[in-house]
Amino acid sequence: MVKYKTEYIYRAEFSEEETNVMIDMARNICGNDCEITIDTIDAHYWNYKIDPKKLDKSWGDSIYTDFSDFNECSLKMCVEIFNQDKADELAHRLSDCDCIRFSDGFWYKFTKKNVTKENAIIKITEVCGFSIDSIIVFGDDYADIGMLELCGIGVAMGNAIDEVKERADIVIGSNDEDGIADFIENEIL
Repeated sequence: MVKYKTEYIYRAEFSEEETNVMIDMARNICGNDCEITIDTIDAHYWNYKIDPKKLDKSWGDSIYTDFSDFNECSLKMCVEIFNQDKADELAHRLSDCDCIRFSDGFWYKFTKKNVTKENAIIKITEVCGFSIDSIIVFGDDYADIGMLELCGIGVAMGNAIDEVKERADIVIGSNDEDGIADFIENEIL
């Protein structure tokens, strides 16, 4: 999803029906009790066994649901899958999706094919009229590698996975060390 001022210039949503097929397929392959999150334009839904808001208040307005009567379009689905064979099977069965694993655990993200951060950046540059080379991007995980290589300056966070650091132009302090703020203050301002 790319929003410019008050208008969405790009949205890659799954329909309500597609979203429910994805949820059902995840449960069929990974078990009825698998943990799932669904992001919509307006909300973040989850079915976690442990309420994350009790552990960390930064979860904000996330909405608990059992997904039994879910009726919204979605931008992405994330599923916690501990068995690689099941993750591979779900990715294969959801052939209209791209699947990427997060580096910090067993979560897999499913989005529409070719919905990437780099494609979002290209849309933004088309609308705003500036070059990709003029963009500085920050990343730390697998889904960030493409945009780090695409843009003018790719910056890896100190806490980034090694694959991200290897592809970045610069490695800075971690998220916990105000790495981005320090970079902007010292390199841009």
